Amino acid sequence: MIENVVPKTDVHQNFVCVKNLSGSNFGLEASGLGERYFDFVFTSLPEDDGFSGISLRKRVDLQLRIKYQLTSPVEAAFKELQIAEDASSLVNALLGPDYDSASTGVVSIVVGQPFVDTPVQEQTLYTLLILPFTLHFYEEM
Repeated sequence: MIENVVPKTDVHQNFVCVKNLSGSNFGLEASGLGERYFDFVFTSLPEDDGFSGISLRKRVDLQLRIKYQLTSPVEAAFKELQIAEDASSLVNALLGPDYDSASTGVVSIVVGQPFVDTPVQEQTLYTLLILPFTLHFYEEM
């Protein structure tokens, strides 16, 4: 779903997931890859959703993290625009699909406030767009 988002700015740099189930994954921060590489990280473990009655409804907090290379201070304004446009498109992508609860288990997604994190690195300067969200889902028995 995220890989299908078409960026408004720099449309030739698509979103690419760095973590998949193939087992050949690498860390987003450690990679020397360029624009719009992303991953999902858990910020909590699944817990009971508090839904009334006995249910298997769960809640888990995640973050969608997108990496942007920073090559010079001159391009900072361009990156800000690119990140703002991407944040809007990605929020729409997370909220937009009509999740088939019967096949996916997804009940709803609540997106938090997106923010930017620029970790201090000695060799590579990059920034991360982070979109926190809460996933509500039913767990199969």
